[in-house]
Amino acid sequence: MLYSFFLIIQTEEEADAVERIFQTQYNRMFRAAVSILKNKNDAEDAVMNTFVYIVEHPERFIDSTSPETIGLLSVCTKSAAIDIYRKKKRDQKSVVFDEELPDPDPIGFSDLPSFAVQEENWKILVDEIHQLDEVDRILIELKYFYHWKLTEIAELTKTSPAMVSKQINKAKAFLAEVLRKRGVSV
Repeated sequence: MLYSFFLIIQTEEEADAVERIFQTQYNRMFRAAVSILKNKNDAEDAVMNTFVYIVEHPERFIDSTSPETIGLLSVCTKSAAIDIYRKKKRDQKSVVFDEELPDPDPIGFSDLPSFAVQEENWKILVDEIHQLDEVDRILIELKYFYHWKLTEIAELTKTSPAMVSKQINKAKAFLAEVLRKRGVSV
C-alpha cells in the first residue's frame, strides 16, 4: 500500500519523510482514529486518508519528528476519523422513500398547517405529498417526517441550505393550494 503512495511523491526527501512518518507514527495515528471510531477497519481507513493528505502536501511533513508535524498528524488523523464517523452516521439516517410515512409528530410539524395533525386530514396530506414530483417529495419527507436539518438536506442534495429552504417553501405553498382545492381549510 505504501508503495503506491511513493509513485505520487516527487522528491526523494519527501518519500523519506512519508516513510519515516509511516514507520514512526502509524501506531499513534491508528490509536487516535480507533479512539474516535471504535472500529479497527474504519480507523485504518482514517489513517490511510491521512496518508493521502500527507502525499498531497508532502512539503508540510518534511521534518517528520518536529512537534508541529506530530501535532499536524494528530489533527489530520482526527479530522479524517471524524469525517468517517459523520459519514457513517449520515448513512444510518438514509431513508427509504417508498415506505409508508410515519405518523405525525406535533413537535416536528410546527411549520406544517395545524390541520395536518387531524387524522382525516393526515391521510389527505400524505396522498398529496406522494403526488409531488420526486425532488419536492423527498425534501418534504426529509424535513418534516424524518426531521433532517436544512444543512443535512443541503449536503445530500449538494445545494445550499437557503436553496433547500426555498424549495421546501415552494413545495409547501403548492401543497397548501392543492389541499384548498380539495376542500381542506389550510
